[in-house]
This record gives sequence, C-alpha cells and structure tokens, in this order.
Amino acid sequence: NIPSPSSLSGPSKDVSSSTALVVTSNYINNIPPLERQALQDLYNSTDGPNWYHVFGWNFSNPNANPCDEGWYGVICSADYHVKYLYLGYNSLRGTIPQSIYQLSYLQQLVLDGNQIIGFIPSSIGYLSSLQWLTLYSNNLRGTIPVTIGQLSSLRDLSLSINQLTGTI
Repeated sequence: NIPSPSSLSGPSKDVSSSTALVVTSNYINNIPPLERQALQDLYNSTDGPNWYHVFGWNFSNPNANPCDEGWYGVICSADYHVKYLYLGYNSLRGTIPQSIYQLSYLQQLVLDGNQIIGFIPSSIGYLSSLQWLTLYSNNLRGTIPVTIGQLSSLRDLSLSINQLTGTI
C-alpha cells in the first residue's frame, strides 16, 4: 500500500518567522572573485600561456576552480582561499601585479628562479598572513618596499640574486 499525499501531511506550521539561510556570496565552493582576479592578473602579467607548468590554469571558464581542479602551484584552504602559491622555476616572465595583495589569506609566495622583472609591488605588504616570501633569482630591481617590514607573520624572506637595494 502506498500512502496518499494527504496521509503524509502533518500539522501545518507557520514558517513566516523561521530562520532562513541567506547566501551572501556567489562563490560557494570556489575562491572569492578578488582572489581569482589576482591569480588572473599574475598569469597575464607573467606570460602565463608560456609557463613551463601551466596545468589547470583556465580563465575561459568563469567557474573553473583552482582549489578543486588542481591548478599547478595553487594550494587552498578547506574554505576555498588561496594559501600557498608555488610557481618557482616555472618560466614566469614579466612583473608581479599590484593586485597580488588580493590573495589576503596567502601564507607562502614562492616565485624564485624565474624571469620576473620590475619592482616588488608595495601592495605585497598587505599580505598580513604571509610567512614565506621567496623571490630570489629573478631580475627584480629597485628599492625593497618598506611595506615588507610590516609583514608581522613573515618568517622567511629570500630576495637575493636580484638588483634590489634598501633595508627592511
């Protein structure tokens, strides 16, 4: 015997005052849009299509997920924030974009052994969770940004084999 729909209904309930789930973001199970933009800016400013390892880096699909799809060198937290970016010795050619600070949960930034040129962006000093900054063996020049001295979590800083000046 299959019960009728009317026999399955229980007492009615007023749900007008019930708590509802309100979704406040459109990036559920993906990284936030600003983090995605920072990755795209880095990709674009360092000749991403010609990196040695470029597996997974896909910006043509707006729903591509660097955390779940295994983008080379990107490691995320369980709550979909970029925590580690390992792109050392990967043929990056170009500059570090100012938008790098949008990776606000970043703990390790490893870009050594590439052909990165230009200045270290001062915005790097806004990465308050950064513990490792590895930029040695590139073609960076200019003054080391004073903002690097504001990185209170920083434990390892590698800037040698560049044309940098200044103190921290």
